[in-house]
Amino acid sequence: MPSFSSRTVVYKGLLLAPQVGSFYVDLRDPRTESALALVHQRFSTNTFPSWKLAHPYRFLAHNGEINTVRGNVNWMYARRRSMASDLIGPDLDKMWPIIPHGQSDTACVDNALELLVAGGYSLSHAMMMLIPEAWAGNPLMSEEQRARYLPRMAKGEFLGAFSMSEPNAGSDISNISCRARKDGTGYLISGNKYWCTFADGADFIIIIARTSDAPPGKRHLGLSMFFVEKKRGTLPKGCSGAPIPKIGYFGWKTFELAFDNFRVEQSDMIGEEGHAFYYATSGLETARAHTAARAIGLAQGALDDSIRYAGERRQFGQAIGDFQNTRFRIAEMATQIEAARQLNYFVCEQIDTGQRCDKEASMVKLFASEMAERVCSEGLQIHGGAGYTTLHAVERHWRDARLTKIFEGTSEIQKRIISDRLLGRGRN
Repeated sequence: MPSFSSRTVVYKGLLLAPQVGSFYVDLRDPRTESALALVHQRFSTNTFPSWKLAHPYRFLAHNGEINTVRGNVNWMYARRRSMASDLIGPDLDKMWPIIPHGQSDTACVDNALELLVAGGYSLSHAMMMLIPEAWAGNPLMSEEQRARYLPRMAKGEFLGAFSMSEPNAGSDISNISCRARKDGTGYLISGNKYWCTFADGADFIIIIARTSDAPPGKRHLGLSMFFVEKKRGTLPKGCSGAPIPKIGYFGWKTFELAFDNFRVEQSDMIGEEGHAFYYATSGLETARAHTAARAIGLAQGALDDSIRYAGERRQFGQAIGDFQNTRFRIAEMATQIEAARQLNYFVCEQIDTGQRCDKEASMVKLFASEMAERVCSEGLQIHGGAGYTTLHAVERHWRDARLTKIFEGTSEIQKRIISDRLLGRGRN
């Protein structure tokens, strides 16, 4: 059935494009006129065809992923109590949730976009609010760097990778040994890097290297950050590397890199020399909230798959979802997920309002990642032997969830941060 509004008619169907006009006969009526027609045809790839995921929506049709979806959901929740309308009054609460759970990424953005446009924002202004320019508010980039790189970043034409970790410097950033030696108008970088994701497919790599020896007791000083532009699909000249074999996260390659007198210019430096430690750690709260959201998503995927499988799989003459053990398992999974989700909403609100929340960000990263591994393991158990095959996505959720306990600071690092804050210890 089509969805109607005062301005827009949306036709949806589990159909091929040539069949739409045959099904909706008014589209063949010569009296039908439209100022704008937005058409989207999607072949199912990673999701089973479903009505709720059918495009187009009221304002938007999109192929692929919109990486700001989780942020938009969090911001919407964070501003729920600050929204008001003289016209609607208390009936405004009836609009919630603006973004219902379980929608596609495009539907989430479309709902938020409709709200902003209805509130008086222009379409272009609203889109810039929902999908802001990359690095638009970053104070570290020079005006020349911003003018050169930001427009392409904003268009999605300029993708990056981050090279910080080393074989002996993971959680301990201050132990970075890769050196950048001064040479004329620039620097020569030599050393090894590890865990550089998307190094081959990126258009630039941000490299952290040591430009000076650290003073006694201040190992975190003396590190600098460089912006290196490169040709997509290759590694820059003076840099060699190979993908690291992984047990999960097969959607991208993660590289080990070796730099041999790799030259960068002074103009490639980001921010002030010797202060890269602060730049790298300043965004950890956001990064940990992002990792928590990723863990929650993996757990939610395992739960959704488990609920569906519990209704389909039959043993002893009935669906396994009829057994109390399975039902209780699913109830516990859902409760843990929701607890992590609500904690993450709180952390995101703190970040969004400019409040310090390093302890809380560590808490949600710790809780959500540990929860995701447990929940995905429970989901695999519900699937039984089928869960241990690659025929079901739950095994991928299980493998990928394991990584969330490691990157952006291991669970052990998060426990240290939390306990330090609670016990009044140092902030190093």
